[in-house]
Amino acid sequence: MTSPSPASGGDVASLDGDVDDGGDGATVVRRAPFADSPFVGERGQRARERLLEGALLVFGEVGYHECGIKRITEVSGCSRASFYQYFSDKEDLFRQLSGRVARRLAELTAGIPPITADAAGHRALRTWLDRYRELYRAYAPVFVTFQIAAASDEAVASGGARVAVRTVATLRSKVSGSPLSSRQIEGVVRALPGVTVRTNRMIALLGSLGVVGGLADASRMNGAIADTFHRALFGTDRSVNVHDAPPGSGRPALPALPVDPAAELAGDPAMAPRPRRTRAGLVASGHRVFAEHGYHAARVADVIADAGVSRGVFYRYFDNKTHLFRVVAEQASTRLTDAFAAIPDLAGPGAGDDVAGALRSWLTAYAATAADGAMLTDLWIEALARDPELGAVSAAVTEWQRSRCADLLAQRGFGDSDAEAQVLIMLLDDMTFQRPSASRVSTTAQIVERGFLTPPGPSRRD
Repeated sequence: MTSPSPASGGDVASLDGDVDDGGDGATVVRRAPFADSPFVGERGQRARERLLEGALLVFGEVGYHECGIKRITEVSGCSRASFYQYFSDKEDLFRQLSGRVARRLAELTAGIPPITADAAGHRALRTWLDRYRELYRAYAPVFVTFQIAAASDEAVASGGARVAVRTVATLRSKVSGSPLSSRQIEGVVRALPGVTVRTNRMIALLGSLGVVGGLADASRMNGAIADTFHRALFGTDRSVNVHDAPPGSGRPALPALPVDPAAELAGDPAMAPRPRRTRAGLVASGHRVFAEHGYHAARVADVIADAGVSRGVFYRYFDNKTHLFRVVAEQASTRLTDAFAAIPDLAGPGAGDDVAGALRSWLTAYAATAADGAMLTDLWIEALARDPELGAVSAAVTEWQRSRCADLLAQRGFGDSDAEAQVLIMLLDDMTFQRPSASRVSTTAQIVERGFLTPPGPSRRD
């Protein structure tokens, strides 16, 4: 899928960092009234840690809404009474996990050296990306389910917003010597966490599909992110931020799709006009219901009430709610894929005299199309983590987009076009997260122009 995509959703900075999780040297206390003495000894700390680790596994297995306290206690080997000594409910536990991630994110961001125009500055940016990757691998379920949690928990949502602001401010303070204005630098830095988390999600998705090496190689992808964002900040320097593809690397060979998305979207080709209209009405109703209630809370009864049909009619066309959701998401994806296909020639002989103008015009149109399907993004991300069929479809559509971008970028004559094309797709995903503003579209155009298109040497446009 493309929209909602496997790498869309909130960025890694969007995690609540204001909750004491009892780790990293913090004092652990029991919740009243479970102990006359609230302070926890070593044994209690180990029990609490097992609960956190167990919850991490369960969030990864079943998602945020389906995660239950009973399952957490079973996986962790602790009792329900033990759970309630440390957490008031599942939501409280998730806040503690996200707080831990946020603190570690703050530490790794504060600890990197200055990001400057030279090789040392490029290494600093690459260091941040590598450490980010380690954090993502350790807490992937938190990243995947965060936006779903934030949608129903104001404490998570507001904490995430604060952490996002702090993370961007810290990264901005590390940038030194860029010819860009302060506002332009902040725009580039603001896009960096979003592109990074989306790239890590795509790497994980490819790995789950059995893809190894190539674009599933975190080292290669981090190198591509470092190169493009360093060029966006400082301009293109072949000795610092231009690296070719590793020898023998190629495009990923994805497994065959378990379903034909186009056929599933269209339904039975022999279907008569009236049943086809009924099915299309159910899909439209599903889109409205999922957008209003979310995937978890949406019910088949809500869909049939909106469509004005019976349960029997619903099940004539769809196996269950999940089947309908897949078709709704496929429909959104098809619209976005069609919009993406209009991407202009950016670097080849057909680029024309006004590449910047053509790029900005296309980005504006693309963003408007993406906004129509943005409300399904968070639901899609979480579903991908547990549905291999959805994952295979997402990877296939995203690979089609990436191949198209790679063919365009290859005409530049520099850089790792295959990997940088994946970064470009993630940048577009970040731009279209929620409803993109004109300023976000402008920032994306600036990053594409400077980070992807500006050639090294005398023709460099700073």
